Amino acid sequence: MPKDLKTEHGTSDEKIFQLLKDHPEVKKIGSIVTLNFDELRKIDINCSFDKDLSIERVHDLTSQIEQNIRNYFKNSVITIHPEPD
Repeated sequence: MPKDLKTEHGTSDEKIFQLLKDHPEVKKIGSIVTLNFDELRKIDINCSFDKDLSIERVHDLTSQIEQNIRNYFKNSVITIHPEPD
């Protein structure tokens, strides 16, 4: 059971938003949902990428962004859901 459910933009969401904005291929950021468990943070992100990118490139970008966020938020599980733009 999560200890703290955050669906509004808090400090962690602002940092995630900044990390996403470091990638110009991200065209729109939908929702950022952060669930804080005892020793784990689960982060779900919905965003849209440049429509001209290949599926492989979107996959590579999501992996890279997930790693960037994981480097900042230790003990976190990040899932990015790419949506059509």
